[in-house]
Amino acid sequence: MSNKKSSSKSRKNPFCKLLQTIPPNYTVENVFANGNDIGVTNFISIDRDTGLAQFFNGDSALTVDCRSIDGIDWD
Repeated sequence: MSNKKSSSKSRKNPFCKLLQTIPPNYTVENVFANGNDIGVTNFISIDRDTGLAQFFNGDSALTVDCRSIDGIDWD
């Protein structure tokens, strides 16, 4: 399998598209990425070019590659 095909497949994560529709400061309770539960409080933004999503956890910002997101626990 070529790298281009693999990269294209990873961009199909439905959470990447979903996060592009969420307004800034939207309440989120947890993000599950690569099997890890990450406590957050709000969605900040997503960079459509890089796929990097930013969340706020009450104290600081957290950046997650949207392609690694397995689930989101909405408040």
